[in-house]
Amino acid sequence: MKKRDTSGYNEISYVSETDRREMQNYINKYDKKLRKNNNVLLSIAMSIKYVVYTPLAIAANAVSLVFKICGSITAIGIPYGLYCGYKTIKLLSAGVSWGDIKQTTFVCLFVIFPFTAYTISLIFQKLSEYLSYNK
Repeated sequence: MKKRDTSGYNEISYVSETDRREMQNYINKYDKKLRKNNNVLLSIAMSIKYVVYTPLAIAANAVSLVFKICGSITAIGIPYGLYCGYKTIKLLSAGVSWGDIKQTTFVCLFVIFPFTAYTISLIFQKLSEYLSYNK
């Protein structure tokens, strides 16, 4: 296998010297035009990205804050939710049907919701950070 010198490699090698220069100039002009078009498209894409990502980052941050506040408020009731969970288990073992137990709402509200709210808050916070740093 031949070893080629890539630094001095010229694709136009089977024409005269003047034709080679003309062809190389044409290729250079075409490459310059392509780079200019790519730069224009890139700047348009970056502008659109900035316009779209900024409000989305603010909205994701607001949703994160709302879920964090809701999770904090309901986390105060975790002891009561655990007590209602204990009562629910006792009533289920006594033979009471699931639909007749009133404490199941408090179990879901005070035990399950705080963890879910913090998880959703974390997801939206990470989304907000991603949108903020990549705009």
